[in-house]
Amino acid sequence: MGVALQSMALRHTLAKRIDETLRAELSAQLAACEALRTRIADFVDVDGAAVRRLIDAYRLPASDPRRLEAIDESMVGAIRSPLDCAAACLEGLRQAQRCVAACHRNVAGDAAAGVIALQSALRICTSNVSVNSHGLRDAALAARLRADASAMLAEGMPLAESALGTVSERLAP
Repeated sequence: MGVALQSMALRHTLAKRIDETLRAELSAQLAACEALRTRIADFVDVDGAAVRRLIDAYRLPASDPRRLEAIDESMVGAIRSPLDCAAACLEGLRQAQRCVAACHRNVAGDAAAGVIALQSALRICTSNVSVNSHGLRDAALAARLRADASAMLAEGMPLAESALGTVSERLAP
């Protein structure tokens, strides 16, 4: 939803009479947003499949010698999916600053809503990684995954705040 709102703001702006240099820049940004939106939408299926594999691993009989390995493997998959989604949200937040700075004033609030959606999604994904990584037997891998999630969150939150500040400045009387 966050990237879709950015796309909508860019489309609205492109429908206006604007400088051709800006049009080219915004058209390229719209294409990047649309590619990212498609990528993020695919995470629904990827994550669902990863969780189903994890459930199947937990359903293996406790006596199955491969059960713990299957749980670990599928747990890593179930953690990597939200980690990949977090990376995509971070990419969306990187794009957001340009979008909120260049979009038409009438849709700046929509672009800001997109930033908030991406910020929330990033928080959800990184929280999921943090919580689920505690279920891994490989403590070093779990720590690396949590560190990756923390780094994304540390980069993304200031990007979101900066983009929201830009919107506030643009809409100030």
